[in-house]
Amino acid sequence: MATTNNQINPVFSKWKGAIYFTSGRAGMNPEYFVIHVMDGTLQGTDQWFNNAQSHASAHSGIGSNGEVHDYVHSTDSAWHAGASTNQGAKWKGFKFAPNGKLINPNLYTLGIEHEGRPNKEITEAAYLASAGKIKYWALRYNIPLTRDRFVAHSDIYPGHNCPNMAVNIDKLFKLVLTAAPIYPETK
Repeated sequence: MATTNNQINPVFSKWKGAIYFTSGRAGMNPEYFVIHVMDGTLQGTDQWFNNAQSHASAHSGIGSNGEVHDYVHSTDSAWHAGASTNQGAKWKGFKFAPNGKLINPNLYTLGIEHEGRPNKEITEAAYLASAGKIKYWALRYNIPLTRDRFVAHSDIYPGHNCPNMAVNIDKLFKLVLTAAPIYPETK
C-alpha cells in the first residue's frame, strides 16, 4: 500500500490482456492458486500472451520490480494449467465429472506468473506483489488461505519444471497471510 498525507491508497495492477482464454468458468469458482515462473521477462510475457502462436495465458504476471500485469479477468478461465490427464501428477485437488472425466483445472484455478527463470529465486519485490495479488483473489472469492490452496504448476502438469526453485511456495503462502491486496486496474 502506498501512503500519502497519512492516507492509505490501494495499489492497482495494470491491464494488458491476452488473446487465449475461455469466457466464464462453466459455473465453477476459483479455489486454488497455480504458481508459475515465466522463464523470461514480464514484457516478453505481455507479448507472448498476445501472440497467436502462444495458446497460453495466465490471470496475472508479476515483475521482478513488483509490477503486476493482468491478462485474463478472474471471472474467466486462463489457459495456464494445461492438464488433460492427471497421470503422474502430485496434486490432490483434481475434480472429476460424474462420468469420471477430469474437469479442466483452468475452470477452478487462478494462474499467476513470475518474472524469472526456473533455476533462480524471484525477488523480494516480486514475492510481495504476488502475495498482494493472491490476497485480493482470496478475499474476492472467499478462498481459504491454507497452504493446500497454493499449487506448483508442475504438480498439475508433471512434464513442466515450473516454477521449480524460482518460487518458494511456502514463503509466498506466509507472505499472503499478512499482505495488503493488490486490486485490478479500474477505468
